[in-house]
Amino acid sequence: MPHSDSSSSGPYAAAGFTDHRPSVVGTSVHVDTRKWDGGEHWQFDASYVGTDEYGVWLGIPVGCHFERPGAQFDADVLQVLLMPDDGYTPTFHARVEDPDARPQVLVYVDICTRPEWRRTPDGVEVTLVDMDLDVIRRTNGEVFVDDEDEFAEHQVRYGYPADVIAQSEADCARVLKMVQTRAEPFGEVCGRWLETYGSRTP
Repeated sequence: MPHSDSSSSGPYAAAGFTDHRPSVVGTSVHVDTRKWDGGEHWQFDASYVGTDEYGVWLGIPVGCHFERPGAQFDADVLQVLLMPDDGYTPTFHARVEDPDARPQVLVYVDICTRPEWRRTPDGVEVTLVDMDLDVIRRTNGEVFVDDEDEFAEHQVRYGYPADVIAQSEADCARVLKMVQTRAEPFGEVCGRWLETYGSRTP
């Protein structure tokens, strides 16, 4: 079951994240995503919901503002974001019951570098580098990889090292299988965290 305490004896302690990860439910967390050259990508503010064996869970309320150079939008559904110590970051969207709507995104996974946590005067900031590839699951059951063309383009533009390319491709293939088979945390775990966060959100 989800729990909201931080532990100094868990897997993150060995990875060196314990002192910088949030530990108090509701702590503000600024999510700072970047591109390989250090340029800003999506910027938004979330809040700490809890930690389990899969990583740190953050809550994104309806109306949360997302912004990057040249684009912005406000979240139209409640979401929870998982930050594992791994090469991917999934966002899980609450289901909207609308039979006339087009298939809704339920799971959106960014392939990325491992998150780096730091304390700030306003709370906590987490930074990661977006590696372009995304794995998506929709309400109609469709699961697919997106932005492969962008990944190929950026290999040239940013000069991704060969080992980074190989690791991103391997992470994407692994996550695709996890989403297709609903291996945890893509099965029941994400739903429990959505429920936990939703119960605390007006």
